[in-house]
Amino acid sequence: VATPASPAASGRPPPGAELTGLPVLLLDDDKLVQAAVGDLLRSWGCRVQAAASLPEAEALLGQGEAPRALLVDWRLPGGLDGGLAFERLRARIGRSVPALIVTGDTTAECRREVESRGYPLLCKPAQPAKLRSMLRHLVARRASAPQ
Repeated sequence: VATPASPAASGRPPPGAELTGLPVLLLDDDKLVQAAVGDLLRSWGCRVQAAASLPEAEALLGQGEAPRALLVDWRLPGGLDGGLAFERLRARIGRSVPALIVTGDTTAECRREVESRGYPLLCKPAQPAKLRSMLRHLVARRASAPQ
């Protein structure tokens, strides 16, 4: 009986391999979500910095390589939303960075607000394959965009 070739044997990289080494900034005030999503991203080879608040995320920007992707919760401490956090982080980084909203707020109002502001949205609990696919798409789209 023939068995399917492994990605290594077929010469193809394993799923998510293009994320290896990708610096990601994760902003979520829920420490359990931070740990779970951070561990998942690291399992794909991403270099993850995690923060529970916007000031903490801004402080991380001066440490190490600038992130090439942002994953941000929509509802942040102090009534701050993920869209404002994206804009402030992008301004501090000095360039556009692919950003993904990952939120537990599944209301139609939240979805409309996020989509009206042009951000891709993924609802918690995020399926790992969906998160990986969206992150790969965002990073690939950014890499192919004119600078």
